[in-house]
Amino acid sequence: MKKLFNILKEKLAPLSGKLQSLKSILPQKKPHSEKYYKRIAFLNKYSLIFHFLLACLLILAVETISRRDFVSAITFISNHTLAFLYNALIIFASLSLVYLTKYRTQMRILISGLWIFLGTVNGLILSNRVTPFSYTDLKCLPDLFAMQNTNYFTAEEATMVVAVVVAFFVILAKGPRYQGKRHTVLGPVSIAALILIGLPITTQAAQSSNILASYFANIAQGYSDYGFVYGFSTSVVGRG
Repeated sequence: MKKLFNILKEKLAPLSGKLQSLKSILPQKKPHSEKYYKRIAFLNKYSLIFHFLLACLLILAVETISRRDFVSAITFISNHTLAFLYNALIIFASLSLVYLTKYRTQMRILISGLWIFLGTVNGLILSNRVTPFSYTDLKCLPDLFAMQNTNYFTAEEATMVVAVVVAFFVILAKGPRYQGKRHTVLGPVSIAALILIGLPITTQAAQSSNILASYFANIAQGYSDYGFVYGFSTSVVGRG
């Protein structure tokens, strides 16, 4: 059998060589156009600016979903502009994590999707109760899934949520990889400085200037005045 395989391999070798030479002669088609690569290079060059713009759009989307009203979201931005910008800074800091991986597009979509998901959960909860969604609600997830026919979700809604989440991660499985130069030292150090130093200092300054409140006497009013992202974040770092 092995001898027969070697004979077939020897006879097919000239044909294989001709196919390889023909392939080298034919023009190689690029997966994307030059215009596409120039656009990607432009977005990578000014990615920090686009990240902040994306953070502002995400805040607008999250507030619209949470308040279940676009006009209310615009009113929040108009009346509490500095609080809105601080919420955008929190999302901007989370988006900076994409620089730690080659899969920047997938990571960017994942982080954006996570914030939209949290805002959607908050909107659903506020449609059934007065208290907004906070970190402590996550501790109740096992009990919530054990209950049936609750006011928060039906079996059909739960199935739809699971299907959307699965589809979301399937889409993330396929995507481009970053081909440019990665700063293995400067990138992580800058991100750590932003998250561990920049955010706390900015938070302290905003609270001292009464732009933000460090304590919510009324949690629903606090979320309304200072935004969902800040309200949810305070519930994560301060649970005393």
